[in-house]
Amino acid sequence: MDEVQTQVTQIVEWVSPMSIRILALRVRTREEVALASDELRKLKDVQERIEAVRVALVKPLNDHVKIINAEFKRHTEVLDKLEVFVKSLLTSFREKEKAELEAIAEKARLANPEIASLVILPEEKTVKGQQSQVTFSKVWKAEVVDFSQLPDKYKLPDMVAINEAVKAGQRIIPGVRIHQVEIPSIRRRVDDIPDDQPF
Repeated sequence: MDEVQTQVTQIVEWVSPMSIRILALRVRTREEVALASDELRKLKDVQERIEAVRVALVKPLNDHVKIINAEFKRHTEVLDKLEVFVKSLLTSFREKEKAELEAIAEKARLANPEIASLVILPEEKTVKGQQSQVTFSKVWKAEVVDFSQLPDKYKLPDMVAINEAVKAGQRIIPGVRIHQVEIPSIRRRVDDIPDDQPF
């Protein structure tokens, strides 16, 4: 924990004065553009150093978590598959039972049409075991069967695919405005800045 505190103290020492300088920036001339560019480069350096510190502290923990998760996943995947299997058995039984009851009710209706409206299927939706009980309940589910008829509010554009197409040179996509924006790109001019240089 002392190592983490030391690293956090160092980060605060980097960030605090930089914050003051950057918040005081004004960009009205080319000289001020150059100054802002230098500050942005320093900011990028600090971001990279902070990320390196974070990764150095967190990577061993993440590696350990991955090992634990992998070990548990081996067992939970088996249990998940077994759960799906048992539920499919229960669902198949319930569907077969309902079909048989419906056949009995239909036979009764045909045998005596006067009482056809009085024939009611029994609703035994719960089965009790020694340690549990299962209840069959109905839930609403949706499945898209014809995307072309789906209302627009349920359609989501694939922005990853759209942006990849634009980067690849496509300039016309119906319903999409394709335009250019300028963004600043900062590169270091001096490669020999020591790692321990304060910002």
